[in-house]
Amino acid sequence: MREQRHRSERGQALIVMAVVGTVLCGFGAIALDQGIGMADRRDLQATVDSAALAGARSSSSGSATEHWIAVEYLARSLGFTASSLSAQGCVSSSTCAAGTYTTGNYTITIADTGKGLDVDVQHSRRTLLAGVLGFTTAVSGTAARAQPTGPSITPANYAMVGLGGNVQVNGGGVTGDPSGNVGGAVYAYGNFGANNGPHSVQLPADLTDGATGSTCTPTTATHVDLGGATNNDSYTIQGGGVQNTNVAKPSGFSGQAPTTTGSTYTTTAAAKDSSGNWKPGTYSGIYPSSGKLNPGVYVIRNMGSSIQLHDLQNLTATSPGTVDSAGAVAIVLDSSDTGDVSFSNSTLNGIDDLTGTGNNTDPQGTHNFVVYGAGYTGSTDFANAVLSGIVYLPDSDGGSHGNDSYTIYGSVWVNSYTLNGGGNGTQQFKWVCGLESVVNNTGGSGLVR
Repeated sequence: MREQRHRSERGQALIVMAVVGTVLCGFGAIALDQGIGMADRRDLQATVDSAALAGARSSSSGSATEHWIAVEYLARSLGFTASSLSAQGCVSSSTCAAGTYTTGNYTITIADTGKGLDVDVQHSRRTLLAGVLGFTTAVSGTAARAQPTGPSITPANYAMVGLGGNVQVNGGGVTGDPSGNVGGAVYAYGNFGANNGPHSVQLPADLTDGATGSTCTPTTATHVDLGGATNNDSYTIQGGGVQNTNVAKPSGFSGQAPTTTGSTYTTTAAAKDSSGNWKPGTYSGIYPSSGKLNPGVYVIRNMGSSIQLHDLQNLTATSPGTVDSAGAVAIVLDSSDTGDVSFSNSTLNGIDDLTGTGNNTDPQGTHNFVVYGAGYTGSTDFANAVLSGIVYLPDSDGGSHGNDSYTIYGSVWVNSYTLNGGGNGTQQFKWVCGLESVVNNTGGSGLVR
């Protein structure tokens, strides 16, 4: 009996030792795979850093080129071809959107920010030994942000954009009475044009500079991009043109808000200089109205009532649609402003730097925005105003009555826009050749994250 008990105990010990050995081998396998994963992440980091830097250095050629160069660097190191992403929206140096792409075991995210180009890569790989414990796959991931030397440039691309709805003229819109006519390319998430066929909205065959009337160089054909598959409104591209359907929303200018170097003001008296002109800075609970604006950026915050930016003009002004490097101004709104905004009878220019005409140094810090309002959800009225530059109000629904006349030289981005009634006014959205957001990054370059 004693001998049988000893043999039984020896058998149990062998079983315990086998189980312990299996567990130890499993943990050893996990440790080994973790080491492999760390090596994989180090290799990925070097690849992602190089891709982000290469892309950022190409920023002056436009965001599509920036994205494409980054993808090409990733492709060479990770063993895929850049053309394999064409079905997902990255086709070439002229068509490569920010977004997330998958190829093989890699998930690649390209993103534009006001601080540079972000490149993120996630690598899903099979484990070598850790599968013993059921861990069959592991993910290594890393990211980099690179900022270009000098200015970061984002082309405006469209003369008129409706990111969330229609861009529509309810009446009007004939050549002799240009209600809603647009001087360049259009993006509409919903419908674009006039709801009255005989008053079709007019667009030129090629991009034409609104200030000079000359065709932009290089020549670019006007096109209308729709977020949906159909368009129920009426427009005409003079001399022909292209309508594209099911087009993804353009990325816009998120994170590129102009910043002010001025003080914070809570009274209108403090916000004026000795000559009675408005000073750039942060306006808390107040806003400038009537008079001249010194060059710079005007940030308006904490306005719960209507914001009547009426009868304003640049202190040092140039002709509408041209560069005003010495006197440009930008109005910045945000989510703390809940009242509607009106620019009635104001003539404002935010263009302080254009490719080929300036030194790309963003002298007044406007980034070529005349109005920037990411997060601002109030309605917008441009009645009888003349604005030059990028109007970026992606969360705002704009509109006016047909009796109001106004002209915007540049690029208008809103959630939706409705011009109601034919009226006696003329409303035009003119293009500015070479218009881009120019964010001066001097003083910092290379990898920043």
